[in-house]
Amino acid sequence: MFLPALARPAPALASAYTASLDLAPLATNCATSACLSVLSDAFAQRLGPGTEYDSHRAAWIFVWGALVSGLVMAAWLKLLAALFPEAQTSAAQLVGKVFVNQLVMSPGLNGGFFAFAIWTREAP
Repeated sequence: MFLPALARPAPALASAYTASLDLAPLATNCATSACLSVLSDAFAQRLGPGTEYDSHRAAWIFVWGALVSGLVMAAWLKLLAALFPEAQTSAAQLVGKVFVNQLVMSPGLNGGFFAFAIWTREAP
């Protein structure tokens, strides 16, 4: 009974989100990435030791989500799409796309995230 009531606004929300993507794709992508980053950080904080929510950490995660996950990754994925235009139909192009992504972006993204986390951490 409760779930169908929650599902009713879903088509309207999906339609509004799709319209937002059509109107301002990069801004929508940045906002979505920032919100999802904060949400995932809230879950991570809840699972970690201690009970107090770290809003300073969440604010920096919001910035990371908007700038890196939203902006930089959008540009990176566009570049990969241009480098591997047949990846949807060619197994070789798909493998190449995944290989380049894992070789180039993954180490930089992971290292960059941990450097960012250390840089934005409050001094003890």
